[in-house]
Amino acid sequence: MNHNHLRIFTIGESVLDIVFKNDVAVRAVSGGSMLNVAVSLARLNCNTHLISEISNDLCGNIILRFLHENHIQTDFLSFNEDGKTAISIAILNENNDANYEFYREFPEKRLNIEMPDFSENDIVAFGSFVSISESVRLPLQAILKTAKNAGALIFYDPNIRKNHCPLSKDQLHMIKENMALADVVRGSDEDFFNIFGTNNLKSVYESVSSNGCHHLFMTCGKNGVWYQYLKKELHIASKPILPISTIGAGDTFNAGILYGLTQYNIFKNNINVQLPEHITDIIRHAIEMSSEVCMSEENYIGKTSQ
Repeated sequence: MNHNHLRIFTIGESVLDIVFKNDVAVRAVSGGSMLNVAVSLARLNCNTHLISEISNDLCGNIILRFLHENHIQTDFLSFNEDGKTAISIAILNENNDANYEFYREFPEKRLNIEMPDFSENDIVAFGSFVSISESVRLPLQAILKTAKNAGALIFYDPNIRKNHCPLSKDQLHMIKENMALADVVRGSDEDFFNIFGTNNLKSVYESVSSNGCHHLFMTCGKNGVWYQYLKKELHIASKPILPISTIGAGDTFNAGILYGLTQYNIFKNNINVQLPEHITDIIRHAIEMSSEVCMSEENYIGKTSQ
């Protein structure tokens, strides 16, 4: 890997995913959107730090061991003595797409960590529904604003699913605040429809860029990926596959984009020139990584992937 990027930080929820198929529990894996991103990056030898929270319980210990086995830095992991580590029930349908139910019992004080010493060589990725949760909003904003002020490159994936809707005015406001903090926004066509009521690329880009973020990725499943920066539009097709499970596919696409930034020395101060120049190769590799995960029972790329 290129070591000019010192660290990649991912901020989000850590959960134990219990996966059901045909009403039978078939596996339990460590998950959470940004944890999934962190695992794929660490397996690509990136210096990856997870900013998250787990409780000191059986599920939390399973997740912690898994993070250490995958060489993810846990210096900024909040260990809670009260509350319970979150559990996700993922039920696969006949197309192997997942519907989720979550069981959470959080402590009163959230993301209780020492602030990282961010630098302009860092990447910070965050997202999912936890990023618009009132209980975690203040510490999350403090972390993101510190990173932004230090010159770190910030990546946001709203990851808003149908079961999160309808969104309240406060939640929509928080999503727009998150976009304003970000240098790159990546979402699925479903995410953007749930947020803006449309997944038309032009309309979505107008909404995202009006909040101050000018690099947009919109993933459309089997219909490929759109990227837009100012007047530049690009579409990359996906190869047809028969997925075993789509859990973690979007997260792995995110990891592929972030990995591409490290490979092409893309920082906050040169992203407007360097990302459009290398965008085709970066997206194609991210699609390959995402497709690999769809063909496996893990939420992340395999340990031997490069």
